[in-house]
Amino acid sequence: ETLKPGSEAWKSADRYDIHHLLRQGDNYFVVQATNTDGKGGVLSATLVRTVDGNLHSISTDSSWQAALDPGPNWQSTAEGGQWQLALDYGPAATVETWRLPVTASELESILARTKITLENMVIPCVSVAVDPSTTAAISGWSGQKDKFHETIVDARKPGQKAVFLVDFGREVVGYPMLMGNAYTRTKVQVACGEYEAECDAPFQSVIKRELGPGGIRWAPIERRAFRYAKFTVEPERAVKIDRFQAEVVEYPVQETGGFECSDTTLNAIWEASRRTLRACMQDYYEDGIKRDRTLRAGDLRVGALVNYYVFGDQALALRSLIQLANFQHPDGAIPVSTVQPGGSVAPDYCAFFVIALADYYRFTGDLGAVKLLYPYARKQMQWFEAGCDENGLFRHADREGWSLFVDWDDTLEKRDAVTATEALYYKALADAMELASVTGNKADHRDYLNRAAALKSSANSLLWSEGLGAYIDCAGDGGPSVLAHRQSNALAILAGLAEPEMARGAAMALFDATKTPPVTTPYMNFYVASALFEQGCSNEGIELVRSYWGAMIDRGATTFWEKFDPRWETPYEKPELSYCHGWSSGPGMLLPAYVAGIRPMMTGFEQVIIEPELGELSYVKATVPSPKGTVEVDLRADRGRPVGTIALPKNCTGLIRLRPAPEGSVYTIDGRRVGYKSDGQKIFFKLRGGTSYELGLK
Repeated sequence: ETLKPGSEAWKSADRYDIHHLLRQGDNYFVVQATNTDGKGGVLSATLVRTVDGNLHSISTDSSWQAALDPGPNWQSTAEGGQWQLALDYGPAATVETWRLPVTASELESILARTKITLENMVIPCVSVAVDPSTTAAISGWSGQKDKFHETIVDARKPGQKAVFLVDFGREVVGYPMLMGNAYTRTKVQVACGEYEAECDAPFQSVIKRELGPGGIRWAPIERRAFRYAKFTVEPERAVKIDRFQAEVVEYPVQETGGFECSDTTLNAIWEASRRTLRACMQDYYEDGIKRDRTLRAGDLRVGALVNYYVFGDQALALRSLIQLANFQHPDGAIPVSTVQPGGSVAPDYCAFFVIALADYYRFTGDLGAVKLLYPYARKQMQWFEAGCDENGLFRHADREGWSLFVDWDDTLEKRDAVTATEALYYKALADAMELASVTGNKADHRDYLNRAAALKSSANSLLWSEGLGAYIDCAGDGGPSVLAHRQSNALAILAGLAEPEMARGAAMALFDATKTPPVTTPYMNFYVASALFEQGCSNEGIELVRSYWGAMIDRGATTFWEKFDPRWETPYEKPELSYCHGWSSGPGMLLPAYVAGIRPMMTGFEQVIIEPELGELSYVKATVPSPKGTVEVDLRADRGRPVGTIALPKNCTGLIRLRPAPEGSVYTIDGRRVGYKSDGQKIFFKLRGGTSYELGLK
């Protein structure tokens, strides 16, 4: 048969006649493997039967050479899909780019030692429907998903088939399965979709297999992301179907975090955020579970933050940071993803590596991990410095060979000095200061401090528009941009780049459509909502979460999508999009952090700030895991102020920050009037850890 890469029928063993590929003299046996992330690896065992009848084993071992790019003479396929000679080398040719295996690096050794076994569990489907394309006879089925034990598919003519659309009720990662018994040889295939219509035009390849007579427990060997699976069953004569189910693959975590409030839409949003992130937590934080399935620093930053609130897991965030550091370029840049060494560079994702490392330290207090990874953060900051001008601005962020991202928004202007990049670089400098301080690198701390001061002055002078009352997108040799976007202004606020008066103006631009257009990715709307909350615009922040993520819930989402524009008539027309994307899980952090108001004030939750902003909600409950234990609030609104229970774990003090009590009232703790201080906007007081308190008004 014709030998093709990626045979349409994925099999556990394939057989090919290769005699026509051989030639006189040396012949090379080469395996080409494609992987989605991490350091590439392959195990191959091949049995070769020669014309004399002898059987030879050709199996990979440490004597094999490997290469990422085998060079210009590599020929894997030719036109028409016919394979040519894999390596077209003459008798004297050398294979210069091929190398023997090398000793693992320190970080690779850590990754190997700390690999976490994923959990597998079987779940039932929630519904099964017979597709109209069915031509075979089906008997013994009442139409109920759990009444398949007497169902027979009978092909009375050759080629007749039964097609079943199976719904698992929510998006999962794993393997759709068919259980039953084949009385004759039977062809099966499955097409998977994140939404129903995708099964008819799937982004993920259709998987086919021919099964012999006997018991069936069939699942594809390739992992899939799906809510729906369309099974086609074509027996030579008959097959009995017992049930459809799915084997789900998940990272092992405890469901320690929680959020509930009086708004059912917000509750549904938090739950969908939890499901989204859980699915994307695999061997590392995957950006999306269907298409790329890769580790990216920008996606990691959002996913890890949500995890700290929802699951409280430390290991996967650290593992992901180590993996990114292991792929650092010689010049210091952390690549966009870890598909292979030498990957593309995006300045914003370079900054997110340092930012995510600082987040990890604040939430976990794991100083050992910071000491391990700080040298990589320092090298990354040196890379940024090499790209700065004499005024401290990071210039030519759009240079050839880089992949400046910021967001999926073609209207964003990104040239030379880009506001979003300057903001993230400033945030990375501020976070690098903290990392340098805790690791005892005083000279680095002073260097970052001086660079941050220069950058702040130069960026605000160049990129702030008094006329717009907002930051413009960019500036450079072509002059300043005339455009302003919410992404740029939100990042400038959150990074601390904006001076207080500028921050207030930028916050107003975040919900003023005459100044800035709406954002159409959950990724950057996470930062827009965060900036609104940070600037005291809690009602606007809550409304953004409710209206944007809630619109996906209204359209049937069980997990949140990579990109979503509420103006789309239907989002279910873009199979190339990811419909379960880790960067879209932001409300899993936003709601407990800003509505319940629970945020770490000191590293490892030695001190926590509790600053609830209920808006128009009548109550809110939240549980946030921490290295000290769980922080819990159970609050209700009383005259527009939160009252109720606050519980703190041992060795975790609480800083309670509230809007002043209504006129004629005072706050109480356990019935006693509380003493407090004021910062001019809110009052605040401290509570010791290890007990629960009753916050009241009288």
